[in-house]
Amino acid sequence: MKLNQIHDNPPKDTNFTAYYYDGSGAALYQWTKEDQIVDAEGDYICEGHEVQDWLCDADYGWWLPLPKDFNFWHSHK
Repeated sequence: MKLNQIHDNPPKDTNFTAYYYDGSGAALYQWTKEDQIVDAEGDYICEGHEVQDWLCDADYGWWLPLPKDFNFWHSHK
């Protein structure tokens, strides 16, 4: 799998992992059908049109899409 640089946004309506520039860690996120970014717990992060700024401000350098069948627990509420 190829890591995608931050200037290439994740596709809408997808789950993805965002990796820190310095290699110190990563976090899981979802770009929802409602055009919002939420974290693995379902907490709101930002609107879809703000994803580029948010990823850069949070010091993420790369992202990788998660498999299509990967679901967060909040997706089943």
